Amino acid sequence: MYGHIGASLFIISLFLLLFCREDYKSYFLFFCLFLGLFNVIQSMARSPIVAISVCSLYMIILKGNKKYILYALILLLLFIGLIILHEQYGNGEITSFNRMYKWIAHGDTSSRGPLYSKAIEIFNSHRLFGGRILFEDGVHPHNIFLELLMATGILGLIIYFLKFWPVVKNAALFWNIQKGNIYYKLIFALFLQYFTLVQTSCNLFNIPEFLYFSSMIIGIGYTAKTQEV
Repeated sequence: MYGHIGASLFIISLFLLLFCREDYKSYFLFFCLFLGLFNVIQSMARSPIVAISVCSLYMIILKGNKKYILYALILLLLFIGLIILHEQYGNGEITSFNRMYKWIAHGDTSSRGPLYSKAIEIFNSHRLFGGRILFEDGVHPHNIFLELLMATGILGLIIYFLKFWPVVKNAALFWNIQKGNIYYKLIFALFLQYFTLVQTSCNLFNIPEFLYFSSMIIGIGYTAKTQEV
């Protein structure tokens, strides 16, 4: 979670640089950007790195400038190159780089493979309503979809994600820079960050940020018509 605090700072700073730069000092935003990135790298976790990649892509697509997409691709390739160089010539002190290299080069899931397999096994035995909330030792699947399928089955998964219907119905608020309040997009980017997190770590009981930002974007979707009026 330490890394995701840095990721939040990075995402907020990048959003303000891309869309609200005239309202803030650029040097301050760049300082916050690199401070957030430093915390992400020092956290020794992969999910914050993946999260800022996903959120950065979302904001660049939102910006709609092909030049920024090119810059993003170049930075991504440079970052992957840095991870490879660190593995080949570094001293291995940056743990998050070590884990990223193993993930990219060898498909290593940091022991999550057996957890995924166990969750799928439980789901296959109780497909409609689910089998159990946690494993025998209290461990969870480390993936929100597997967690819901294992605990509540197909029916529970559908019911859970039905609450996001207002978000889907009013998707333009989050994907069109001209629609609605510009800060709706920032809230959606922060939601994407924690949605990325719950694909690889934590569960619905110990990641309140995912629930908070889920509630916020659902609330924005519900009140969209009122805002237009």
